[in-house]
Amino acid sequence: MAFEVKKMGKLADMLEERAYDWVFQDVQETFGVESLEDLTEDMIDEIQDFLNGEEWIEGYVVMVLQTIIDGWEGVPK
Repeated sequence: MAFEVKKMGKLADMLEERAYDWVFQDVQETFGVESLEDLTEDMIDEIQDFLNGEEWIEGYVVMVLQTIIDGWEGVPK
């Protein structure tokens, strides 16, 4: 029997969910919002500036922040 890591997709989903919760908590605390819909364009711009301005950002954080930006852009205004 060859070695394998089982349920890698499930692991990836769990890590992504944990990263989203972790990062969105910082978004909530920084901007005083409860949900994605509460973010303003200026707040999204600040998040985008953070993504563009940092020399290195953990990959999961980049993924989550981009997900937040993309999700906000899809929210009816």
